[in-house]
Amino acid sequence: MHGYGAMRTLSAGVLAITVSAGGADGQSGTISYASSVSLDVEMPGELAEVPAVLEAWGSAPFLLHFTPSQSLMVQGEWNRGRGVAPARFRATGTNLNALGRALEAWYAVAPSILSQAYVGEEGSSGVKLLTVSRAQFRIAGGGTPVEWRITEQYGEHLGYEVTRAVGEAAGQRVEAWFAPDIPVSFGPALYGGLPGMILALSVNEGVTTYTATEVVLGVVEDGLIRVPEDGEAISSEEYRSYLSSAVTQTISIFRDMTRRYPKVECMVGWRNDVLLQCLQSRGDSSP
Repeated sequence: MHGYGAMRTLSAGVLAITVSAGGADGQSGTISYASSVSLDVEMPGELAEVPAVLEAWGSAPFLLHFTPSQSLMVQGEWNRGRGVAPARFRATGTNLNALGRALEAWYAVAPSILSQAYVGEEGSSGVKLLTVSRAQFRIAGGGTPVEWRITEQYGEHLGYEVTRAVGEAAGQRVEAWFAPDIPVSFGPALYGGLPGMILALSVNEGVTTYTATEVVLGVVEDGLIRVPEDGEAISSEEYRSYLSSAVTQTISIFRDMTRRYPKVECMVGWRNDVLLQCLQSRGDSSP
């Protein structure tokens, strides 16, 4: 998404948009976002469909509630995987190695892992709640620090004039389109620090994106915005270590299965909210 023309295209692609006239000062309200993830990982032939399945499972809708002093983004309800058919493959050594790489890449960037994100005044405090399988982790800190450079590129999104800003965060390129007419320094996923609400955000050349689909300005219900308290409190470093260990352990379990059974088949994008499943295959039956 670069330049005014790109923003016109983005805006034109959003359907059923509602903009409320409430909250004349534009400093309180709720913004709905769609998110997406794009994986650039090399997969063997049998795993060719895995990235598309992971991308579908990695996307999620969000609601960002905000006031002049704080914001809370919460994950909305959606049909996980959006009807994408599971990817099926044999549990060979080559396939499991590639699956491990894909899972580590996915867990590092998938928006659906983020359950909640709270930001206090001027990004002075921040808390994010992450959900991995059935485990929840709470990471405290500030808002995501970005050295922004505001450009002279303008566009329109959801009826708001937006300005493009670019910067870097943790070595990754970040691009935002923010609306000065919503004069708060917040945005999705702990990003902020601009003179207006971020309505579109791209991280790491579009690997992860958040795009506003609805803006409703007005008074936010008391108690709706609060600091997340669920989950195990850990640091960012501990969380990254946990993910690496969890993926390694999962792949190791599947390797053990291949030693016990003559044929093991796996599916990514299973059912009942299970992302990955590998089972002993009996003849031509599916797992």
